[in-house]
Amino acid sequence: MKKTMPFACFIICYILLCTLVSNNTPARASDKIDSPNTPPPIIGNFLLSAKLNLDQQLTTNLLATSQNETSDLRTTITPSLSIKKNIKDHELTLNAVAPIKKHLHTHKEDTVGGKISLSGLLTAKRSLKIPISVYYSKSHIERHNDTSVITPIKPIQIQRRHIEGGFIFAPNRLHIGIIGHYTNNQFSNNNTENKDPLIYKDISNNDTGLSSKISYNYGSNLSPFLAFKTHKARFLRHTHNGTSFNGVKRDHAYHSLLAGMNIKAKTLSGNISAGYNTLKYENSSLGDLHALQVAANLDWKPTERINLNLNIARNAAEDSIIKSSYTDNTINASLEYQAQNNLSVNTSAKLSNHDYTSGRDDMVYEGQLGANYTLNTAMQAHAKIIARKRSSNIENENYMQNTLMVGITGNL
Repeated sequence: MKKTMPFACFIICYILLCTLVSNNTPARASDKIDSPNTPPPIIGNFLLSAKLNLDQQLTTNLLATSQNETSDLRTTITPSLSIKKNIKDHELTLNAVAPIKKHLHTHKEDTVGGKISLSGLLTAKRSLKIPISVYYSKSHIERHNDTSVITPIKPIQIQRRHIEGGFIFAPNRLHIGIIGHYTNNQFSNNNTENKDPLIYKDISNNDTGLSSKISYNYGSNLSPFLAFKTHKARFLRHTHNGTSFNGVKRDHAYHSLLAGMNIKAKTLSGNISAGYNTLKYENSSLGDLHALQVAANLDWKPTERINLNLNIARNAAEDSIIKSSYTDNTINASLEYQAQNNLSVNTSAKLSNHDYTSGRDDMVYEGQLGANYTLNTAMQAHAKIIARKRSSNIENENYMQNTLMVGITGNL
């Protein structure tokens, strides 16, 4: 309990600070209380935006297990910083975020993550732009997303280094974009409750790929496009067989081809597409995966205050944790309603099926209900209830989890 006192003090101080900022911010007729995204301040020709987000989250079945469920209260403090700079026609952005998660009782679940990125959109000439991006991140796999059949004693850590770049060529109604990337994924080893070693370094890999998209705008509400993606994953080690790294290597190549349509009407926007993708291993003892691919993301605004979104996806993927490829079928529907100028409510339902080539089959159900309230231009509050369930044909991989979260965000 003593270990949580600094966080409790911080929470109190932060709320008092936000209240003080709220009370000492002069009201102006031009201030819109329903617009938390006010322009960031300009300091020395730099656009600077700093935020501090505080969440209190009560979670049942914290470890997402089928037995011996544990509930706990988690405090998450997330400072973030964004610095933007325009140099002639070039745009440069530096972003940094560092989520700090602290649990009331289950301290082995405490994590500190972070991500720092530098991105730019360079203009070679009016019809040719060059996007570039580089970032480093340290994150942890959330317990409800951990597919390991053996529960690790703490969340699995991933360090990621990523760089990408390419060009966007739009001389007229034709739009051509090609982006290449390189990603290094490093996983940290772990232990079980019995202090037996869990080896995850055998799934550390380098991923190199290319994505391209060609579209043509006819000047109507519809514009067709053709998209292609390919990447190769090179694993740094052979699979650990229990005593040494003498197992198979899971090096594989992924290819995807999609044809679809962009939609931009008065109340409806988004895209729909269909195609084919493959995930092929270099080791013939591993099962390749070929799947019909579907992607759709549609936004419908029947009125100014209502926004409906539908997202459908079917895709081939690799789960390195349990060392199996799978077909991911997901449908997600959400609704947001602007009840008042400073209050919006939202709800969503998500259904996912993960069909693994190893024989495992998971169904994941998730429902959310939330609200966002803008106190003023410097502070926003939010709340959310999440219900999640996984049904699996693998023993002890079923779980149910409920989460209640309340939080506040301050624009510093």
